[in-house]
Amino acid sequence: MSTQIHNCKVCGQKLFNGPLLKFTNLPQAAQYLPEKETLAHDLGADLEIFQCSGCGLVQLNCDPVLYYKEVIRATGFSPEMEQFRREQFSDFVSRYSLQSKKIIEVGCGRGEYLSIMSGCGVDAYGVEYNDDAVNQCIKNNLKVSKHFIDNEAIKIADGQFDAFFILSFLEHLQEPNKILRSIYSNLTDDGVGIVEVPNFDMILRNKLFAEFMRDHLFYFTRESLNFILSMNGFDVVECKEVWHDYMISAVVKKRKKTDLAAFNDYQKKIQTEINHFVDL
Repeated sequence: MSTQIHNCKVCGQKLFNGPLLKFTNLPQAAQYLPEKETLAHDLGADLEIFQCSGCGLVQLNCDPVLYYKEVIRATGFSPEMEQFRREQFSDFVSRYSLQSKKIIEVGCGRGEYLSIMSGCGVDAYGVEYNDDAVNQCIKNNLKVSKHFIDNEAIKIADGQFDAFFILSFLEHLQEPNKILRSIYSNLTDDGVGIVEVPNFDMILRNKLFAEFMRDHLFYFTRESLNFILSMNGFDVVECKEVWHDYMISAVVKKRKKTDLAAFNDYQKKIQTEINHFVDL
């Protein structure tokens, strides 16, 4: 199941020698748990947790679970969470003047959060890999298509998008750089977004080591989340702890190419004046 890794899956630098922690005989996955008939044949998983000596990102030494391309959320969520998302999305839409503009959720599951965003006056879309989840979204009149955007050459139907959000999904992905670059290539030049991951800073503070599971390949602090977003073309506008500090939430904007046209014009003007002076 496991393949020994020696370099960071994000920045490519060397990992520190030896794991930070080792766990033995953990559940193979947090979803699709074995039923009574198959429990006797279910084998535990051994996990090793490493840290990059370059960017500092903490990561597992194992292959992803079979369903890592799918977003699986609880069938329902609390009124408190629903209210939090409604306020968060409304503020985001208002702050960046996104009314009537195209917003896409990457990994939308069965549309739990996409439906809330759709009610905020935007043209909301979603991409999801699980067939049943996509069909459920379509039945609920949500504009969702089946995609796993792990290549920046992939063009999502109805793009380019003015904004995106990806919530508690990035940490599951085997190659998060590719996902972020794919999102980048499907945004308008002024694209903005919300990226959320579980908060490893909080896990460390509270010693919640039961939070390690094979489903989560990466454990982001604010510093390491800022790093991966920056190296994949995004400027981080703000990055803070939310939802009782359990999540890190970053608001980002697509980095623009520096415009030196004015400098070039100035340089040409100076050169013209120099030439004129020499001719005198």
